[in-house]
Amino acid sequence: MDRDKTMTMARAFVLFWAGFWSFLVIGIFFLGRGKTVYGIIAMLALIAIAFLSWKDAKRGSLIFLAITVAFVAFDAMLLYLYPSGPAGFFFSALTVIFPLGAAIFFNKARSAKEAVPFDDGFGDNSN
Repeated sequence: MDRDKTMTMARAFVLFWAGFWSFLVIGIFFLGRGKTVYGIIAMLALIAIAFLSWKDAKRGSLIFLAITVAFVAFDAMLLYLYPSGPAGFFFSALTVIFPLGAAIFFNKARSAKEAVPFDDGFGDNSN
């Protein structure tokens, strides 16, 4: 897989991750009883993380690997202290899968080669 396709997959995981947390932030802080200021801070943090990892594969890989490690530790603690059955396990899996997928694809993009330019075999393709 070339670098462009790998970066596209990594960015898709970033958008899935940001969308998942944005849905929860909107539901808790803007529609629920949470403080709106915390919701705004959380949304700005999601935008900043997605922006920082968007172009640079190395930075994206490191950011999302750190997020994965943090969520694995948090989910292990959460499931140990507050056992909630299959629903809790499913939520915990979702919090880990998206950043792990982004980290894996960003890491693959670091070593992938650039896409080969299109050549149809009919001479100069400089247009």
